[in-house]
Amino acid sequence: MAKFVLIDHSISGVGGHYYEYAARVLQAAAESGYEPVLATNRKFRDPGPLPWQVVRAYRYDFFEPGPPKLLTTTKSWLAARRRLLARWKYRLMFSRVGLLWLKKREGAIDGAISSRRLLVAAVAAEMCLYCLRMARALGRLSLAIMPLEPYVRNVFRAGRQLLATAAGPWRALLANGSFVWRQAHCWRKRGAFAADSVRLFQTVSLDHGDLVFIPTLAEADMLGLLTLFRANPDTAKASWHLIFRRNIYQGREPEFAGQDESLRPLRNAFRQFQAQLSGQRVYFYTDTDPLTVQYNRLGAASFRTVPIPVAADYRAEADAASVDYNAASRRASEHSLHVVYIGDARTEKGYHWLPHLVGDSFAAGLPVRFTFQSNFNIPQGEPAPAVARTQLEALPPSHRVELLKHPLASEPYRRLLLDSDVVVIPYDRDNYYARSSGIFAEALVAGKPVIVPAGTWMATELSAAVCDYHESLRSQHRSVGDFRSCDLEWESHQGKCAAPNEVLVRDRLPVLGRAPTYCSLDLPAGATHLLVSFRLDGESRGTFPGITVEQFDGGRSLTRRTATLVGGASDERGSALLRITAETQHLRVGISNSLSVAPIQLKDVRLDFLSADRALPASVIGTVYTEPHQLFAQLREILNHYAHYRASAVDFSRNWSRYHCAQALVEHLVGSERLRTTVSQASSGVEAADRAVPGVISARRAA
Repeated sequence: MAKFVLIDHSISGVGGHYYEYAARVLQAAAESGYEPVLATNRKFRDPGPLPWQVVRAYRYDFFEPGPPKLLTTTKSWLAARRRLLARWKYRLMFSRVGLLWLKKREGAIDGAISSRRLLVAAVAAEMCLYCLRMARALGRLSLAIMPLEPYVRNVFRAGRQLLATAAGPWRALLANGSFVWRQAHCWRKRGAFAADSVRLFQTVSLDHGDLVFIPTLAEADMLGLLTLFRANPDTAKASWHLIFRRNIYQGREPEFAGQDESLRPLRNAFRQFQAQLSGQRVYFYTDTDPLTVQYNRLGAASFRTVPIPVAADYRAEADAASVDYNAASRRASEHSLHVVYIGDARTEKGYHWLPHLVGDSFAAGLPVRFTFQSNFNIPQGEPAPAVARTQLEALPPSHRVELLKHPLASEPYRRLLLDSDVVVIPYDRDNYYARSSGIFAEALVAGKPVIVPAGTWMATELSAAVCDYHESLRSQHRSVGDFRSCDLEWESHQGKCAAPNEVLVRDRLPVLGRAPTYCSLDLPAGATHLLVSFRLDGESRGTFPGITVEQFDGGRSLTRRTATLVGGASDERGSALLRITAETQHLRVGISNSLSVAPIQLKDVRLDFLSADRALPASVIGTVYTEPHQLFAQLREILNHYAHYRASAVDFSRNWSRYHCAQALVEHLVGSERLRTTVSQASSGVEAADRAVPGVISARRAA
């Protein structure tokens, strides 16, 4: 039987996303006829027998190794020395002698001595001080007779300057985060990963048809495999599948060109890796399309996107909930909905915004209860999440907040997610522009409405469904006004205004970076909602235009201002639905490239005014916020239309769960090996591999 070897050096115990990911993939591999083998960190301790062979092989996880042991030991010794000196200082300060000294300085020593022991201590202290004063006077007399002080001071000052000058470059080179430090870290990690891998495959033999899968690795780990390949010729019998899940570019695609040169070392590392292969078949993947774009931009290897393996038992909740959506609506109106945050309490995951959400919800009287996973990823936690957790702990029981301060095992984690009604994912927009979120994938498989930040991979995955929903509104509701870009007078300003219609070129609407291009118009009679839609020019891929709508009453006083960030659909569509207040008579609509200074081109810009007898839901599946302070507004939007969001989330989960499952991931890996695609193939190889798993790919496109 062929082996399926999964290597994850970050797995140190049963539980957590690393182990859950591995367990799901190994189970699917076993169902596909492979013999599963799991290679973990040496710290791994399993609670009992597992359904696959476990080899504890690796010293360091994805983020290790840390600083050298000598340096950490020295720092620890110096910190202990400082603590000891401080403890002695304060013990002396509050001892009898210290208190007597303080009283003497305050002039209150007279009459303060009430015991013989204090008197003796005071006399002894005074004699010591007298001796010190005498020694100081003799020293001054010696310096007056032989004035060596200026000479000695100058010698020491010059010597100190010499040492500082000599040590400056070395301090800069060896400082934490410097180039030398990073290279030393890479060398240590590469050597350790290589040595541990060699020992691993001395225990686990490889043969033809075997598959080795590494779902999380860094550049140093990849280069460490070269040592293994040279040391073990049997590695050429198996196929190797590597997933890279960290972004390499910062910002959005218009800013990528300026970062290409700084990524030359990474590009060279991939080229070196492929040039030194000795017959091994290696395939490269990411788990999001934006990450695939980033890695393929290097031009050093061919990357493809693979699914996120979500367990099948998350789908049961969505299937059961699809029976009666009215039950969800009654629950929303009669009971408190359960809002959850799942994951570590970390700054990049937006944990510090949760107290604001709870406070605003309580002040508004929303019928909700909260459960927040609140364990720290480092001892004592990061500053902002630590303060936020303290604020949440101080809330009275009336706020209905439950904090889970320990990591969750698999079953409690699954129960928490399936028991939720809304999943809040307030991740940092820049860090998660291209990176995936396992919690987001699991929530969608379970059919749970989500709240996610705009301009991220998560928002992009929802964008096509949102645009389809907005398109359907045009046929479902009466239109009282339909304006194209050429029907309106647009103005742009970047320090000064341009003449009207100057911005229109070939039915394209240029948007000059963050400077908005806007138009003003009167509100058509009977309009209750405004639907703004557009398509991005092909060269503007990866941008997220912002739509700002200002509403004015008859006296031209601003009554409401709404800012929304849209875009990211696979066909470059973007749309936003905004509700119009009753007193509004005039509008000003502005469009800008909110996340970049790069100019973009919009086409098919439309402003549709709809008339509806009720407030329409703004989105489907979940809501997307532009700024974190909008979390409360998004939660209220879901609660006001909970049956709609729940039903659309369940409908979406059917296709989503067909693609994002462990079996689909294994089929992708096996399909790549069956076609014998090389690591240097371009788009033709991608299409061929897609045809190898047609059911999965069609499910993904439908999702």
